[in-house]
Amino acid sequence: MKWKRVLAGAACVLTMGGGTAHAQKIVNPDWASRPDGSQVAKAYPPLAMQLSIEGRSTLSCTVSTEGRLRNCVAMGTTPPGLGFDSAALKLAESFRMTPKMENGRPRPSGTVRIPIRFVLPEDARGDSSTPPRIGASTSPGADILAARLAPLLTRDMIARQDMAAEIAIEQAAEGVDQQSKAQARRAISGGARAAAPAWGVAQGAAYAATMTETELQALLDFLSSPTGSDLEARHMRVVMAQLPMQVQFVRTMSALARDKFCAQMACGFDRWRPAEGVALVNPPWSRQPTEYDIESMAPPMTNLLGLSGWAQINCIAQPSGGLDSCVAVRESPEGLHFGAAALQLSDGYEIDSTRVDSNIDGETVAVLINFKPTSFTAPHFNPIPDNEPHGKAPSEEAMSLARRIVKADVTMQQIDSLADQLKIPSSVPSSGNTELLGAVALIQAFQESRPALAEEMARTYAVEYTPAELRVILDFRIGPGGQGLKRLDPDLLDALERFHGAKAAAEARRLFCAGRECEPAAAKAAAS
Repeated sequence: MKWKRVLAGAACVLTMGGGTAHAQKIVNPDWASRPDGSQVAKAYPPLAMQLSIEGRSTLSCTVSTEGRLRNCVAMGTTPPGLGFDSAALKLAESFRMTPKMENGRPRPSGTVRIPIRFVLPEDARGDSSTPPRIGASTSPGADILAARLAPLLTRDMIARQDMAAEIAIEQAAEGVDQQSKAQARRAISGGARAAAPAWGVAQGAAYAATMTETELQALLDFLSSPTGSDLEARHMRVVMAQLPMQVQFVRTMSALARDKFCAQMACGFDRWRPAEGVALVNPPWSRQPTEYDIESMAPPMTNLLGLSGWAQINCIAQPSGGLDSCVAVRESPEGLHFGAAALQLSDGYEIDSTRVDSNIDGETVAVLINFKPTSFTAPHFNPIPDNEPHGKAPSEEAMSLARRIVKADVTMQQIDSLADQLKIPSSVPSSGNTELLGAVALIQAFQESRPALAEEMARTYAVEYTPAELRVILDFRIGPGGQGLKRLDPDLLDALERFHGAKAAAEARRLFCAGRECEPAAAKAAAS
């Protein structure tokens, strides 16, 4: 869905200034940390993202002795009603100012105003872009079939956009009023219907460039059948039911792999012991990596396995407060490359010399860095709510057909072939490279956990469809149409969806913003 892709590219612009009348105002504050792009993307209001709308909000906060923002109020938010005020308040937790010092002690810093602008990447605005290039058709007959497919693909694309809109609206509860939700639903629907015909034609042309006439005819027959006619909406229900199962599967697999891995290696923590020749240990910092920086730099295998760790690097302090000549001296657990990860973070540290009593130039500084696994695989991550389908249990006939559908799923086939591709041995080696040990543990955990996942995924199909409908779906999946779809270029299809999805969003934004002051600056400039 388009808004998920936008999530990775969302950004913000922060400018400082102003104050309040009742307390000392801070101009040009010295920030020890501010939100990064990932934190802004997570806070970006989902409904505004679905509509490709940018926004602004100004935070007015008091600053504590420790430099934290307190008692924040969002003000001057535009456009109103889409959640940009709530998003700005979420970001307040990521700001920290370097404390003001007085007689060697930190003191309260007064108040600060922080204008925040939420900005989308260029390809999410739908202002201008070049459509992806589609190759020539496999035959003149393929062109004819593609033209007949276009209206059916258009129908399914509208259903997909409507489903995406409903998801965005459901997630937009915080800071979004009911009137804005209703207007957004109408605007997104209108935008999808305006852009979908061209989208369907382009998608059909992409199919004709890869699939044979026999395969295209099979796809046309399937989409024209009673089962295929509302496939998109019903399939989306299946996908939404499967998502929490897949998430829980990854967590369960990670925990099982962690147990297997730790049976071969010591995964417990060693206690840190002070080292000789170190003048400063984690001194006050004027600049340091964010939690996101540290999480991103953690060894990939430890994130997959949900393992925590720590590392100590010793560095030479520079007059500017920067660190030089860093070396990794300890890590725990050993052999998992936490020390190497810590070295890559060393450029992000700078000592606040105003808060250190002695001269720091040339002194040896010990930096201790704690690495935590992503919340997705952390051992104590709260499990998602059970999303088990309701209703009576499906028949064994339905389950048998659904199991065959899951087995034919291209994603499951790719995952199943991973162990064969890597030629993983049948048992975990007693010693060797930590990456190999981790890979073996993960593959074995997958093989042991997969049957339960496949069964649950099959059950979602069996609950949604009748046995007769399941037979139609299975025959299509294993027949010419399904096999032809597997050969399609996923990058081209994704590029088509981005291009036409951006056009749909631009039209939805135009409809939503009629009578509102909410167009992005880039769109206004282009229109003038």
